[in-house]
Amino acid sequence: MNSLAIALGISTPEQESFTDKLTSKIQSYFNDLNENRLIFVACFSGLLARVVCADKKIDQKEIEGMSKILEELSQLDYKNTYQLSRLAIEEMVELNIFENCQYCKALNSILNDEQKKVVLNALCLIAISDKDLADEEILEIENISNALGLNPLELQDSLEKARALIENCP
Repeated sequence: MNSLAIALGISTPEQESFTDKLTSKIQSYFNDLNENRLIFVACFSGLLARVVCADKKIDQKEIEGMSKILEELSQLDYKNTYQLSRLAIEEMVELNIFENCQYCKALNSILNDEQKKVVLNALCLIAISDKDLADEEILEIENISNALGLNPLELQDSLEKARALIENCP
């Protein structure tokens, strides 16, 4: 069983098979990832994709925004983070075999509270990249925030900042 499968706490052969394929694909984009970075990139891209797909409308700006966020937070190159973003969104049907709590459990084991807040803020930014903050996206982000063990006030603060950004955009 690979380290991603262990971190996600997989429980079925289907999930184990998927994590093996996902690990191979991610490693083909980024061949020098250590175990924690692989877990972070896989889980974080999965959470971003869940937020992007929550409103059932996938905008090119969301894919580009997801790629830029992954590039910045993972310190990996844009070309490969763009491929990873497309992969995560395209594989969303398969990625849905994992619950948010599984991604978050893995992230909880490698991130401190400040890093989790950065993840939360990034999820809010990707949700507004199409200039809209849909109810479905808010619910998805709320579930993720809870699974990360963040304070509800931190969620409200992040959502308020996101709404302010939308209001100030031309």
